[in-house]
Formats: sequence, structure tokens, C-alpha cells
Amino acid sequence: MANVCSFEMAIKGNFDGMKQMIAALKGEGPFIVGRGAEFQSIRYENEYFELSGSCPWSIYAALAHYEGIERHIYGHRMPGRDVISLSDACEKFGVNLEIYAEEESCDHFDHYKYENGSVTEEFQDKPYKHWKFSIEFPSDKNNISPSEEMESERSEEKER
Repeated sequence: MANVCSFEMAIKGNFDGMKQMIAALKGEGPFIVGRGAEFQSIRYENEYFELSGSCPWSIYAALAHYEGIERHIYGHRMPGRDVISLSDACEKFGVNLEIYAEEESCDHFDHYKYENGSVTEEFQDKPYKHWKFSIEFPSDKNNISPSEEMESERSEEKER
């Protein structure tokens, strides 16, 4: 039985991209991120999603660096789905993402951050004092925040 990693995650981007990312993390649809994740809560606040959940082993092993033979072995359990890494999914769906995670049984704590194409990973053997998210909305011109999307749609409706 794998160790269980508990995490808190923040996802920012346009609404559709964020929903596609959550679906890929859950293994719903054509993509699955690594071994996938289970969510205890999904909250939409202040134009982004905050999620809490768990995955096997660690963020590093289960989601971020899911490569090679493991991808092949696990992929057969998900017929018709492409198994992709966390950074590949962020890029594909145009989102920024940050995760704080703990695998307490091993005293392993992760901080993973994907922001505008840049990945930061930290590992330590003691808990983080604060799980405070610091990611921004993606800087891609085509990737606007959900409120900007709604404002744009209202403007288009007024012009008609």
C-alpha cells in the first residue's frame, strides 16, 4: 500500500482551463495527470480554485514526475486517456498552480509551483509553517481571469 500524501492546491487561469485541469487531476476526460488525485473539497473563491485532497506517495512521484515505465504500466488502466505530468497539464490548460503537501508517515513535505512556464520544487523534512499561496494569474494574453471573461462577454452582448 502506498503512503498517502495530503495536499492543498491553488489553480489560477481562465475558468475553462481550471476546470479542465481539475478533470485531468481526477482522471476524467481524455487526460490524467500522473496517477491522479482524489479531492475532499473543491472551492471556487476570488476567481480561482482552492482544493484539498490526496494522492499516493508524494506530489513529486504521483503527479509531477510521472515518467517512463510507470507511465506505461499505469497507462493501461486508463484506456483512451493520455497520462501527462503536472507541468505538461499546466501548460496544456494554460493555468498556474501551487501545491503544499505532506506525507507525514515519512516526514516528507513538498512545495510545488508552476507559474508561467517556470517550475519551482522544494522538499523538506519538517512541516511548512504556513501554506500560503502566492501564484499569479497566467501572463498569457489569451488567458484572462474569470471576471475579465464575464466582463468581455457582457461587452460583446451590449454591442449586439
